[in-house]
Amino acid sequence: MPDFRDLVREHESPLQKLLDLIPGFAGYREKEVRRRADQLLRDHLAGLLDGEKAKLQRRQAELSRARKLEELGALDRAIGLMQKVRDRIRYADYGYAGWFDTPHVNENQLDDMYEYDLAMREKVGLVQERVRAAAGAEGEELQAALAGLTEVLTQLDEMIDKRGEIIAKLVEE
Repeated sequence: MPDFRDLVREHESPLQKLLDLIPGFAGYREKEVRRRADQLLRDHLAGLLDGEKAKLQRRQAELSRARKLEELGALDRAIGLMQKVRDRIRYADYGYAGWFDTPHVNENQLDDMYEYDLAMREKVGLVQERVRAAAGAEGEELQAALAGLTEVLTQLDEMIDKRGEIIAKLVEE
């Protein structure tokens, strides 16, 4: 997976580079690069979760057509939790502080936030594994796979809670 910070820097316009010559503005712009990279990473994670949700929805349709209704409840709950987690990642705060705003978040803190979001990528990888396990399972095997998926999604949801606490502490400092 690319480092989104580098991608944002590569696509800077000549005007943006010229603005960096203004005293104090380069530091502000570097923070914006980090914020934008964090947003791109979170968008990427949300997109991955969208793909996994679509797989579960296809499985849900298969089970529905096969009239295996007893298996749909847990699957529906897992899809709902995945949507909730996806939305929380996609729309999470990213430590914004404008040019004239207080408080300001420094570059190191934004880098730490980016690294934290990268750790969430590892959890999304576990979500993908659990969805693969659920995609071909039926009966008790499906229930066990969905329980594992729900556990990982709950851990990811808790990471998002922790992320919010970290941002709140950064803003207080």
